[in-house]
Amino acid sequence: MENLKNIEHRISVLEAYIAKEINRKQASIRLGISESHVSVLKKKYLHSGREALLHGNIGREPSSKKSVFVELDAQIRQNLDFIGPPPYQIHSKWKYY
Repeated sequence: MENLKNIEHRISVLEAYIAKEINRKQASIRLGISESHVSVLKKKYLHSGREALLHGNIGREPSSKKSVFVELDAQIRQNLDFIGPPPYQIHSKWKYY
């Protein structure tokens, strides 16, 4: 919901800038972005409309989301800790007597 309010605010400021009711510096202050980014947003908005201001990852799964297999692997490793470290984890600085 907050994101939609932010988009509506951006649209209203960009439309005021396009209608020359405010200048680029005033638009940048109202949006909290640089003047050059205001120009980029204006160009995108004129080309693609409202969709240009939406985030590109809407509807996608986050890349940081762990898969079921990663979580299952972690659980298996935790249950097998009593066996000891696998051979590939033995470091050359470790000394076994």
